Amino acid sequence: MSKKDNLTDQDPHFDLAESRFRVLVEHAPEAILILDYDNKKYIEANPNAMKLFGYTKDELTNIHLGELSPEEQPVGNNSASFSAKMIAKAIEGDPVVFEWVIKRKDGQTVPCEVRVVRLPAKGRTLVRSSIIDISESKRSKIKLERSERQLRSFIDDTPFPVAMLDKDLNYIRISKEWERVYNNDSGEDLIGKNHFEMNPHFPLRWKIAYHKALKGE
Repeated sequence: MSKKDNLTDQDPHFDLAESRFRVLVEHAPEAILILDYDNKKYIEANPNAMKLFGYTKDELTNIHLGELSPEEQPVGNNSASFSAKMIAKAIEGDPVVFEWVIKRKDGQTVPCEVRVVRLPAKGRTLVRSSIIDISESKRSKIKLERSERQLRSFIDDTPFPVAMLDKDLNYIRISKEWERVYNNDSGEDLIGKNHFEMNPHFPLRWKIAYHKALKGE
């Protein structure tokens, strides 16, 4: 990297601050890219950025910005125009956090969370992007949503009276058969209502049994 690409001003008084900054960047747990906005090029990339994108540091600091994202994001946004908008907000001093799909060197796309902030630099416009791979949390979320859909379907369509209650014994899901048997087809929405308030005829021992079950007894 040439001398002119240093992250801070060339005054020797800034040397210590620059050294500290570089240590923070190099050892950050997330991928970090430093963009020289005026020249539209990355001037710094830490090891986690190289690992995430699959490029060497030299490649990242010479790559066209558009090569690190697909042409469009999954939600339909044009990557170039949307990223430009986010960077502009960061330059203005606004906090910028958004989900973004990156494109690796091998063509694989990876969902990420990106935080963008402007760095203090005299006479230059530098922008830091901190990028975290959230593919695992995305997979976990999809798996959880699938399980919840399956559970809702099971409860709704089971031929038996089944109800799901929260810790306060309020209804959060009931089967059609439960509503028919215990709600007498009144049409009243039971969701959010208390199980024992809606069924005052239930014996006290049932209520005690429910509370013991919630405590794991």
